[in-house]
Amino acid sequence: MHARATVRRLIDEKRPAYIFGFSDSLMKLEKVSDIHPDGGTFLAETLREAARLNPGRLILVTDGAICDAESCAKIVQDEMLIVDAIFIGRADSADMDTLRRVANGTIRSVTAPQLGDAVLLLTR
Repeated sequence: MHARATVRRLIDEKRPAYIFGFSDSLMKLEKVSDIHPDGGTFLAETLREAARLNPGRLILVTDGAICDAESCAKIVQDEMLIVDAIFIGRADSADMDTLRRVANGTIRSVTAPQLGDAVLLLTR
């Protein structure tokens, strides 16, 4: 399944309150098609912003290595966030291992073409 289709289906099912795209910077998105490939996957700033919104759950969709995984793991623990993840790529990759340090909920892997950036969906 194509990565964007995966995210669209997830949005339809979960009805997120907010959608953030992130790479080297944080972007609040109106729709998934607003995602444009740009840089690495720096998640800490996005997690801090998400924590301020007091979500019930975070759903992380990413196709890359999380560049600041240790900071992210600390934020998830300190803010008591629940982070589920969908990894676009091979389940046996090093990037998936890094993701496991951040996501403390359900983690799934799907193989699909490049998404380009990562998406964070916040649900109530």
